[in-house]
Amino acid sequence: MPFCKVCRVQYDSPMVYENHLCALEHLRRKNAEEEREKQSSAGLLDKFMVLDSVGSGDGKLFYSKVQMVLVSYYLFHTAVT
Repeated sequence: MPFCKVCRVQYDSPMVYENHLCALEHLRRKNAEEEREKQSSAGLLDKFMVLDSVGSGDGKLFYSKVQMVLVSYYLFHTAVT
């Protein structure tokens, strides 16, 4: 049975669930949840010190795409669970 994680509601049929996904209330909740995630994770990267390739730690910050993806993945999965 389909379950909406955003609204925390379980549906008896896939058709009713698909209809729910298009509902205005669901879309508002989804948008609000995404905004909360953005706000809560916005300042998190500022707390990390990233060393350059030789490890000098001279204060210059460099975030690779891989680091950004890993932090995003961690934040998403800790917020969901």
